Amino acid sequence: MKKRYSIDLEYIKELKELMVMCNSDQLDIDRITNLIDRLSNGFNQDETNDTLSNIRNNSEYYTDFKELYKAIRLFVSRGIFIDSIPEPSYKEMIISDDDSITLAHDFYKEQGNFFLDGFNDFKSDMNDHLEFIEPNDYTDGEIHFYKSSGDAFLFTPDHKNFTKVSILIHELEHVIDCFNNHDFYENLLIREISAVFMEMIGLDYLANVFKLEDAHYIRRFTLHSIVKSDAYNAYYKNQLLYLTNKYKDLDDQKLRKLLVSKFGMSNGFINFCNSYNLYQDYYYQLAQLVSIELYKIYNNDKEKALFVLKDIIMNGTDDNIFNILKKHNIVLVSNVVNYENDMCLKLGI
Repeated sequence: MKKRYSIDLEYIKELKELMVMCNSDQLDIDRITNLIDRLSNGFNQDETNDTLSNIRNNSEYYTDFKELYKAIRLFVSRGIFIDSIPEPSYKEMIISDDDSITLAHDFYKEQGNFFLDGFNDFKSDMNDHLEFIEPNDYTDGEIHFYKSSGDAFLFTPDHKNFTKVSILIHELEHVIDCFNNHDFYENLLIREISAVFMEMIGLDYLANVFKLEDAHYIRRFTLHSIVKSDAYNAYYKNQLLYLTNKYKDLDDQKLRKLLVSKFGMSNGFINFCNSYNLYQDYYYQLAQLVSIELYKIYNNDKEKALFVLKDIIMNGTDDNIFNILKKHNIVLVSNVVNYENDMCLKLGI
C-alpha cells in the first residue's frame, strides 16, 4: 500500500519543468533545484569554501544589521552563560503520523481562525506535500515554498518522542505564514519569528496533552542554548568582519595570517564564520528574542500576543520589523533573564 504523507522526487522534478516552461520566477526555479539536490543527497550538501569570499562579502554590509547587533550584544551580556549545548534524550513515545497531525490541528484551533485556516488549506495537500523523514544529521525539519505555483513541501523528522509534534508545529507555521502572506517567506530575518514562537507555546500545549513533567522545559532550554551559543559567535564574527573591512586590501593568505597572529583568532573560527552568511547568523537570533517577548505577553494576554504576531506576518519586512516592535511597545531582551531563570528554576540548574 502506498505510504501516506510521502513526497515524490519525480513530482518535484516535473514541477520544476513546469516552472521553467511557464517562465516562472527564477528564484523559485533556483530554490526547487536546491530542493532536488538536497533530496537526491539525503539532505546533505557540501558547501566547503576554501577562500574567504563569504567573509569578505559579509564585511561589506554587516553594518546594515546595526539595530539587531545591539540586541545581540545585550543578549550575550545578560542572564546565563552557555558553555555547552545540551544533548537531551526524551522518553520514547510512538506517535503516529495521523495523530501528530491531529495534535497540530487541535493546537492551531486554539490559536484562532487566522492560523487554523492556513493549516486547513495545507491539509488537503498533505498526502503528497508532507513527509515524516528518518531523523538525520542534515535537517531537523524544513519547508520549501514556491510563490509561482503556491506549493509548499514540508519535511519533519519522525522522532520517537513528543518533538515529532513540536517540530511539525514549527514547520506547519511556516506553511501557514506562506499561505497568509506569500511575501513573508522572502524576508529572511523575520520569517522564523512565528515558527519559533509557535513551537515555544506548542511545547507547553504538548506538556498538558502528554502530562510531561520537565521534557518541554528541556526542549525549550536546548533550543535557547543553541541560539545563545550562536549569539556569541555572531558577536565575535562582527569583530572579524570589522577587521576584514579594515584590512580588505590584503589577499586571503595575508588576511588570515594577520587575523590569527595579531588578533588571536583560530583558523577553525575563521572557517566557521566563512561557512555562513549574515542572514543565516541572525535570523534565529531575531526570532528567539521576539518570541521570548511574545511568550511573556501570551501568558498574560493571549489575544494581544497573537494580534502582534499577525501584524508581523501580514505587514512585517526585514526593513520595518523594529518599527513594528516599537509600535507594540516591544523591547528586545527585556524578558530574556526572566525567561532563562524560569527554565533554570524548573530544571534545577
